[in-house]
Amino acid sequence: MQTIILNSQSASGVPLQATFLPEKGMNMISCKMGDIEIIDQTTKEQFERRFAGLGCLIGPHFHTKRQLTNNPELNADKFPHILNIKKNSSNDYFSHGIGRYAPWKATSTQNTVSAELTGKDLFNDIPLSKLEGQNFKMNYSAELRSNGLNIKMSVVSDTASIVGIHYYYHLPENKGKVFARVKNNPINPESNDLVFDLDFDLDFFVESVVFCGSCDSAQRVFIESSLLG
Repeated sequence: MQTIILNSQSASGVPLQATFLPEKGMNMISCKMGDIEIIDQTTKEQFERRFAGLGCLIGPHFHTKRQLTNNPELNADKFPHILNIKKNSSNDYFSHGIGRYAPWKATSTQNTVSAELTGKDLFNDIPLSKLEGQNFKMNYSAELRSNGLNIKMSVVSDTASIVGIHYYYHLPENKGKVFARVKNNPINPESNDLVFDLDFDLDFFVESVVFCGSCDSAQRVFIESSLLG
């Protein structure tokens, strides 16, 4: 299995490292600053069992949508994770989008990775457009700089789509801070800048500020994010 490891160092000389598995949904299984791991390794079992956990992706759809579960090609022989999905009574065998399950085509340098996934690609001999229900093209790129891991994602698709990250973070000493540009700010509705300390339990969804438009009747979405910085 292909493993891509990016290496860099902070301005003060602390080693930075990010590890990806392109053939397993472009999952970022580790992101470290020196000896400090910021990806929750306790979620590895979820990742291995049903592609959840660690540093997984979202796209081209979010959460669940109707799937043709009577399709004989969608069986546990080809897709073992389906057994675990059925235990949760889900009607979507690829929740949060096919992007977190399928093998991506990726290239890398010492501190960068670029990956692509299209509806024409195959997952266990089945076109991804058939599994996702539309044709699409997703791009993911990351650069490990001295100030952190900078991520860009985009999607062009036949219908309205979404891309994003669904990373499971480990916060050393339960300390952390979020800085984000969002459309709907649940803490301060007057501002698009979402800033808060991660010193309490929380669970809410915010929509990132994205660039959307149309081109040849296709939907386009672009996001940019950074970690460690």
